Amino acid sequence: ARHFGIARERTTVLYPGYRSRYSLPRAAELRSTARAALGIEPNAPLVGFVTSGNFEKRGLDLFLECAARIAAERRDVRFLVVGSKELPEHASSHALVRDGVVRYRPKSGNVERWFAALDLFLYAARFEEFGMVIAEAQAMGVPVLTSRLVGASECLPPAYAPWLLDRPEPTAMAERALALLADPALRA
Repeated sequence: ARHFGIARERTTVLYPGYRSRYSLPRAAELRSTARAALGIEPNAPLVGFVTSGNFEKRGLDLFLECAARIAAERRDVRFLVVGSKELPEHASSHALVRDGVVRYRPKSGNVERWFAALDLFLYAARFEEFGMVIAEAQAMGVPVLTSRLVGASECLPPAYAPWLLDRPEPTAMAERALALLADPALRA
């Protein structure tokens, strides 16, 4: 109200939530079968990018650049892209996709399965009004690395400050992702 100069009595705050199907017990139940369906070894680190669509706005190209930087440092890391009906040509022809280092699954009604498989959610969106995927990842116990250009970042507690960049810059995101992947306690 103060920021936009709107009278408080004309303002209603609606706090977003997530469906109960996103939970730590559900993540534990789904993890091994989801990773097996992806062909991911049980202990291989898996970094994911999940969106309902609009890969341009949500930064798929930035995610792939981060993935390339991470893979150059850690050959054991695998990546998952979930969303839309198909990958755009620039993504499907990307070397990491062709080599199977990046797996792809289309948008579906059971995205919690793919969240359960992840060790880190890297959301490189150029802009996101809110981003329910942030709340969904957290509900599944997946640590989140994103930027302040994602509306949901405003709801994260101060402890998330090191994992929120001002903008989705691939070099910085890859460095932070590598730090998180190297330290299970930090991810937790």
